[in-house]
Amino acid sequence: MGCISSTPRVNPSRQVRPIIDISDLDGEEGEITQPQSPQMLMEVTDFLCQNFNSILTGISAIPKPENSKPLVCLNDHTVPLVIGRLYLSNGDSANISLPIAAIGIYKLGRTACVGNIAILSQCTSSNTEASAFLENISRYCCGMRANYRVLILGVHPKIAQKIKTNLRVFEFSAEVAEEKDDFSKYGVVIISSQTTITPNLMSFLEEGGGLIIGYEEIQEGMPKNTETQKYLIELGYGFPECSLAIGKPNSSRVKSNNPFKKLIKVTLPKLSESLIKLLQDLEEINVTKYDSLVTTLRFHILPLNRGISELLQNLFEKCWEFLDKTNATNELSVCPQLYHGITFVIISEIISKIPARVCENMDRCLPFPGKVGENIELADFKITAEFHCESWVSTGLYLPPGIVATVTLDKIAPNVSIQIGSHTECILSKIGPWNRWAIVTSKFEFDDETIEITSPYGGIVYVVYEESDTEVDIELLVTFRNITRHTSFLTSSPDSFQIFDVPWGEIETQFVIFTVPVDVFTNYPELDNFCNFIDNILSKVLLFTSDQSIRLFRVVFDVKSIDDEPSIGYPIIISIDLIKGIFGSNSKPTAELFSLLTYIATVSMPEGIFEQSSIESFAALAAISAFQDTWEGIDPLQFAVNTPPELFNAMYELYQKHNKSAFIQAFSKVREAMEFLPGGAVPDLWSLFVEKLALETQDKSSSLLKTLAGISSQNGKMVMTYSSSSLSEYQLSEAVAANAQIV
Repeated sequence: MGCISSTPRVNPSRQVRPIIDISDLDGEEGEITQPQSPQMLMEVTDFLCQNFNSILTGISAIPKPENSKPLVCLNDHTVPLVIGRLYLSNGDSANISLPIAAIGIYKLGRTACVGNIAILSQCTSSNTEASAFLENISRYCCGMRANYRVLILGVHPKIAQKIKTNLRVFEFSAEVAEEKDDFSKYGVVIISSQTTITPNLMSFLEEGGGLIIGYEEIQEGMPKNTETQKYLIELGYGFPECSLAIGKPNSSRVKSNNPFKKLIKVTLPKLSESLIKLLQDLEEINVTKYDSLVTTLRFHILPLNRGISELLQNLFEKCWEFLDKTNATNELSVCPQLYHGITFVIISEIISKIPARVCENMDRCLPFPGKVGENIELADFKITAEFHCESWVSTGLYLPPGIVATVTLDKIAPNVSIQIGSHTECILSKIGPWNRWAIVTSKFEFDDETIEITSPYGGIVYVVYEESDTEVDIELLVTFRNITRHTSFLTSSPDSFQIFDVPWGEIETQFVIFTVPVDVFTNYPELDNFCNFIDNILSKVLLFTSDQSIRLFRVVFDVKSIDDEPSIGYPIIISIDLIKGIFGSNSKPTAELFSLLTYIATVSMPEGIFEQSSIESFAALAAISAFQDTWEGIDPLQFAVNTPPELFNAMYELYQKHNKSAFIQAFSKVREAMEFLPGGAVPDLWSLFVEKLALETQDKSSSLLKTLAGISSQNGKMVMTYSSSSLSEYQLSEAVAANAQIV
């Protein structure tokens, strides 16, 4: 099956099939003539092998334009033509190889797929091998149609014209169009991954037509073409989201020297078979090779949508069986061995692709998040979910492990999903054993008004809206069936407090929602007093950062060690070991409370307003200010566990020299300035802050201010040059600009 010719060989069909004139295609002669399915002529594998060799004989490499992307073959009717090694951004090899070109069959039709539509535009007549590659895959896809008319559909005009020119060399007649409904007069259609595949195009393929797909990078701000993605999966192709580059970084081509017998193994079914075989014999596991196999398989699972798949279900079951027979779990920890964690990578990918019913009666709640009581009652509930920005809406509900519930929306809303579990941080990168499974949350998107949900771990249930750049006003009526409640303490409704026998609950104050183990409710019964205290001290922090957002902050306690870094965002995820120092503080200052205030202050600031060290320093000042206002005469720094950035020292000295209002006013002006910025503007907000601080302190000559002004900002330039009078007060003075080396 290897290559034996040293020069490119075009498909023999070129020599035996006449070129059809365009005018001849308008009549009956251009219509399809009852093609026979390739499966009827020979076994699928043999058919693909024969055409693999026919296409690649004498071709040593194909072009690799910039931004080429790996693709994957998802069924036995597709096979890679060319694979390339994946590389990290620093140029190091990832020891993983994925296809950059592939062929397949779909019913009576033939398909090809490449990792960049520009590959076809670089198959010029001056590059003999590349030109032969384009001709051969085009003739392959034309199949049994006596028709060499090509439609280039929905492809960027410049690329489309280059492909058309390249096809003309071997007397293919190509037409370029943005839209088309009737494909009966074409032998093959060339599209990009952003071209919308219509039912008519699929019918054309089913009846014997040919289709070539090339990846096109999604432009920033543009949505994915989910309809085309769905059809691509049906054809047996996928483009996994991948930050790795395919092929050597400095090379403009990818070699095509791998034999068919090797490449036929780089498909989802064959990789799955290889993994299952390996799981049956622990002694055969080489961790390095096992990791490469699992990672390769993971890339093949990534593009799939949630749906019924016997292959994935079987692989899912085999992976859990392997973990069980190798003692990967106990009541305190999971995955003590490296190969356990590697196996869980596949489990975590599959669980997001299979129907809820696959996990029915599956209980993996130990060691975390914990068991529910034996006598819990399942019932139906209705809630109203309101969204004004990206957020989680607490439902007050808990889904026990292995229970299948249904969720119904009164109307479908984009970017709305159901999340099971609060602990969203993935800990796959940590060395085992783990205190919990590496991923314990599940997300279910709505493809209909009613969906089924479940989780082998169980967890608190949320309605989630994900669209960070958009302000919205959405109100939904959500009905849950076959589910239970969790313990909730709400300051807005303290009389409704009731403890339920599930392991996690929530405490909601005016400003923040805490997700806590259920024993917090019994260990710290004075929750009303605690919530009042937290709201009082948080109000001082948020005054310092000029925060007026309507979204409540979220703090989730996780079973991490005390040495683990917190995850600062939405939600804030911190160690469960901090609970006593926060809830048991009895309104006294503690290091845990100081850390909490610093984290919330950090999240309360607009993303990107300063560089990270400046944000951390200002957040620490906010916590210090709140501590000093709450407890007179204390030194807040004695409660600071983490070493602040070097910048903090200058800020703190200036803070002590002047009153806090100078910082509050200066930061407030910066936040106001952000609201006036047109899209795409990136001002030096740090220098603006220093300017306003100088005005508020009336101390422009201060050496401390000069130190702050000399701090390098994100982009080093002040680009706010608007003439609007409403923005004039945000311009930097020449003196401060000079001190900050801003031009």
